[in-house]
Amino acid sequence: KAVPKADGTNDDTDEKLRFGEKMSIFASGAVSVDKLEFKKALDYGVVDFHRPHDGEKKAMVFYSSKKSLPSNKVDAHSAMYNDGKPVPELSVDEAMKNCDSVNVVLTHPEQDIAQCTAIVGGYESYTMQHW
Repeated sequence: KAVPKADGTNDDTDEKLRFGEKMSIFASGAVSVDKLEFKKALDYGVVDFHRPHDGEKKAMVFYSSKKSLPSNKVDAHSAMYNDGKPVPELSVDEAMKNCDSVNVVLTHPEQDIAQCTAIVGGYESYTMQHW
């Protein structure tokens, strides 16, 4: 079994981890899912305002451990490693199958401003700080 080196490359293939070893506590991998399918599968109690932006038709799922990655080995590999392709797009069922819990962050990406979203380790507060 290949073990990622400090720079995120794999000894056997020289593939780079999508987010690097130091970020694996937040993101061991990522996929995208259809936003409406996600909302139907996980009713998290917030009204969904439909907006015309294409980017808002998708949701990103970040996996904080290898245990939570998709069961399909090809999808899990593509979620973990930068294979030159965008993150895989999966069904919500496949994407969430191994997730014991899900934290949902709602944000409206403003096209007119240089907005950033940060995920910071620490006490889980279940609120979103905004500056």
